[in-house]
Amino acid sequence: MGGALNHLGVEVESTADVHSATSRLSSEGLETQIEDETTCCYAQSEKSWIDDPAGIAWETFFTTGESTHYGTSREEGARIAHAKACCGSAEADKPAAETSCCSAAAEASCCPG
Repeated sequence: MGGALNHLGVEVESTADVHSATSRLSSEGLETQIEDETTCCYAQSEKSWIDDPAGIAWETFFTTGESTHYGTSREEGARIAHAKACCGSAEADKPAAETSCCSAAAEASCCPG
């Protein structure tokens, strides 16, 4: 199988914008997941996640700085699209540390074969 969509990201201009987007999406009935002060992909950031009706994860984020290490997701429930929608995989039940954007297992586990 070729590449798979992991998630979609919307970069905003401030932490306040992350919180504003989270509030707006929550008020529309979407379940949100917040990751404050997280490090992932060599960046320090503030994030908020939602899943759209098709099961695709959307990340709203503001990068607050750089990191010298790749990092891991700090939230147990952070959403990654392929973990929830890929082939009905059991990946959806794993903790974020095993399925986050920073996990090598997450990159290799979607829809094998």
